[in-house]
Amino acid sequence: MFTFVLSANAQNDIRKVDFRNFTYDIQSLDGENKSKVTVEDGSFSHMSEDDRYLLAIADVVYGDLDGDGKEEAAVGIIENTGGTGQFSSGLIFTMRGGKAVVLTTFAGGDRAYGGIAGANIAGGILTVERNAPGDLGAACCAEFVETSRYKWNGKQLVQVGKTESQELYPAERVSFKKGTSLSILSVKLDKYDRKRFVVGARKGQTLSVSSGIEPANSVTYDLRRGDGDVETTENGIIVKLKANGDYLVEISNSTDKVLDFSVTIQID
Repeated sequence: MFTFVLSANAQNDIRKVDFRNFTYDIQSLDGENKSKVTVEDGSFSHMSEDDRYLLAIADVVYGDLDGDGKEEAAVGIIENTGGTGQFSSGLIFTMRGGKAVVLTTFAGGDRAYGGIAGANIAGGILTVERNAPGDLGAACCAEFVETSRYKWNGKQLVQVGKTESQELYPAERVSFKKGTSLSILSVKLDKYDRKRFVVGARKGQTLSVSSGIEPANSVTYDLRRGDGDVETTENGIIVKLKANGDYLVEISNSTDKVLDFSVTIQID
C-alpha cells in the first residue's frame, strides 16, 4: 500500500510527540506519488466521487528497541482506499536531532489476512501479533493470532525465534455420561463472542443443539465442520448427519451484552 515518513519538530522525549495529530509524508510504493497528510485526533479522510482514502492511527506503544537507552515508538496505522479492505502497517520512530524520524517499518495485512492485532517493545524486542484466518476464517474473521518477535541489528529488523500461533476459539469436546446421549452445558459469552464444541457422532444420527435463551435471536448456531443437513429452529439447529466423525458446532453472541445461559446438545 504505502510507506510513511514523518517530518516534524519534537523534543528529545518521544512520548511528547503527538502521533495522533501530525503531518505525515505519504509515498506510494512505486515512488512516483507523494503527498502530505495531516492526521487530527488519530484520523484523516478524503472522499470524492472518484477517490477515497482513510487513514487511522490504531495504537502507539513505546520501548527501547535499538539499545541506546532511549525509547522508540511503534505506531500502528490502518488504511482504506475504498471497499472493505482495512490494511494495517507499523512504523518505528526514533528521535534524531530533536525530530521524530522513521527508523524502520513492519508489515501487516488486510484484517484477518495478516492484519496487526497488537505490538509492544520490551527488552529490546519488538513483538507483533498478526491475525490469521485458518481453514475456517475469512477476511472478516480471524481464527488465529500469530506472534512474531524481532530484534534491531543496526540496519533492519531480524526475526528472533519462530512465529507462534494461538487459536482464538479453541473447541471444547462434548462428553456424555454412560447410557445417555444428552449433555447440558453452561455457557458464558462476552458481547459478540463465540464458543465452539466438538461432538463425535455417526452417520444417520441426529445432532440437536438448542437453548432457552430469550430473545431467541440473541444467539446464533452454526455447523462449522462436518457433513450434514442443517435445519434451523427458533432456538437452535438440528443436523441430520451424513458421515461418521467429529462435528464442530459454533454458538455466537449476537448482542452487545454478556450472555450467561445453558445449551443442550443431544445425539439421537
